[in-house]
Amino acid sequence: MRDRILFLDIGAIPIYIIIWYTTIFRKMTKGRTNVLFLWVTAFAFFTVVCDLLAGLFMGEYPLDHIARNIVRITEYLYFITRNGTNAIYFFFVFAVTRTWHRISALWKKILLLLPYIGVLIMLAINEGTDAVFTVTADAGYMRGDYILLLYVFAAFYLITGMIWLVTCRRSLDLGGLLALSAMYLLNVAAVIIQFFYPEMLIECYFTSISLLFIVLFVQRPEKQVDLDTGLPGYHGFREEIGKIKLAGENIQIIIVKILNAYDMSRYMGEKPFFGFIRAVEEQIRLYAKKDRLSCELYYEQPGTFYIITSDTRYNPVQAIQEIRDEIETYMEGSADAGIRADTRIVTVQFPQDISDVNELLNFGHDFARFADVDRLYSHADMIIARKDYQIETHFGEILEQAISSDRVLISYDPIRSVKTNQYPAADAIAELTDEQYGIIDMTMMMEMAEKKGLAIRLGSYLIERVFEDVRDRKLTGYDVINIPLSTVQCMQLDFTDRIWKLKEKYDIHPEQICFSFKESAYENTSEVLNENLSRLSAQGYKLMLDGFGKGYSNLEKIMELPIQAVRLDKSWVLSSVHQERRTLIKGVIQALSQVPLIVIAQGADDDQAGRMLADMGCELIQGKAVGDNL
Repeated sequence: MRDRILFLDIGAIPIYIIIWYTTIFRKMTKGRTNVLFLWVTAFAFFTVVCDLLAGLFMGEYPLDHIARNIVRITEYLYFITRNGTNAIYFFFVFAVTRTWHRISALWKKILLLLPYIGVLIMLAINEGTDAVFTVTADAGYMRGDYILLLYVFAAFYLITGMIWLVTCRRSLDLGGLLALSAMYLLNVAAVIIQFFYPEMLIECYFTSISLLFIVLFVQRPEKQVDLDTGLPGYHGFREEIGKIKLAGENIQIIIVKILNAYDMSRYMGEKPFFGFIRAVEEQIRLYAKKDRLSCELYYEQPGTFYIITSDTRYNPVQAIQEIRDEIETYMEGSADAGIRADTRIVTVQFPQDISDVNELLNFGHDFARFADVDRLYSHADMIIARKDYQIETHFGEILEQAISSDRVLISYDPIRSVKTNQYPAADAIAELTDEQYGIIDMTMMMEMAEKKGLAIRLGSYLIERVFEDVRDRKLTGYDVINIPLSTVQCMQLDFTDRIWKLKEKYDIHPEQICFSFKESAYENTSEVLNENLSRLSAQGYKLMLDGFGKGYSNLEKIMELPIQAVRLDKSWVLSSVHQERRTLIKGVIQALSQVPLIVIAQGADDDQAGRMLADMGCELIQGKAVGDNL
């Protein structure tokens, strides 16, 4: 074959340099998918180098003995690496579509490698038969009679790979599907062109372009890598779980959560902390290698590892102590300073324990709150069986069913005046009784609603029910009804407009209503919150700061708020067994009263606490000793 056109081979080389640079720079080097991609690019690059060298040494005819041998060797290497690229890319497709478990057995891998083994056998017998190709001094490279068999072997990977991509298309976005398909489609076009015009060395160039498409549309670091640590990231974990769900694979997920990761980062500094995270990852991988555990590891800020393994019987207990010892050795200086990772570990059988992807992702974030405090390691089924976990997980359906069937009970917790011994106000309290989970009280409902994004739904329902009760005069004896607001409600742009519409609908007087908000709401104050509070006050509603003393209490900030009352957190009264705490509480009550603000104290659970609060000058008290809920 004379007069090979080499400029396309030359043009492919800088493309591979760009691919490698971007892959390494973007830290796309860890994990099965990334490793296979690097092997694909390595084989493809070696292919183009062999093709280019063969073309360069066939520049002048007749070929001398050295040139002929070099061309022959490079052609052998070309066929080995070219067909090797096809085989590795085929496995890469299985990794990208998260269907690796379908071929995880060794015999399946060997079976899929048979076409490539066939190529190697043909190349081995070519030395004595010239069945695939030959190199002569006068004509250079010439195709053999059975070279088409190599194309048949390659066609197996092409056809099967395309079928597999189409079958798994739901696990890929459109850009990724087209980019992965381009390797096959462009190479078919290149083979056809090069078959009829053998001097056009276009195959390797088209392969490089196809791999560049994969870099752009599949190997995307923002979707796969945590850029601070260079580890596979949470977004990649989410995508992988979605693919696993579609593929129907049974896996085990080991979740390692460092509860104090944020505090460790602040104390150590970001760079040392990220070094610590990488050390943890390295120890996990070393132990997995030692234990012959095939796994994939992902990291989520500020300190959670997700380890996916197909070995659902693997028990990580045996690895925990050894890994912890290694990590403590790494952190020797920090440990001396009192820095230790507070870790919780849980194993999840997916989809046996949790079948819903969103529930699994939420479980990864929340499991430590439900696990026993003194347990380092737990099984997911132990946590899932807990009532509070079940309620939180299904709270959306529970709340909607309760509201639609009018099973939310609104009761009123009285507040007593220590001066008149009357009940001028009461708190509106919502609770519901579920057939499966029993009574869900106001505190739990508010917490769950905040976490599940249902605070507005619950809060709006509570407000309207109270307005309705006030209109229907069901609350005679109370001058004011206090309605708690969530932080989310306080931040709504149209909140006061909706309150105005409810006032018009139920024809109530604003002075009959007090809205209370938690101290945590004004810790992260915003213009929207300030505007809403100012408008409510201007409309005639009373405002109360609730839970004062539990967070970052700030008397100066209170002076700026348009509030009329402050409620002390119950924990203050409970701590009054100490004389110094009593002195502090009394001073705070007196200071707030002189602002002047009405002070309400929770925790009057017995007569002694009630008398103590009255002696301190507290105007209103609330608790078990005040009266039964109505």
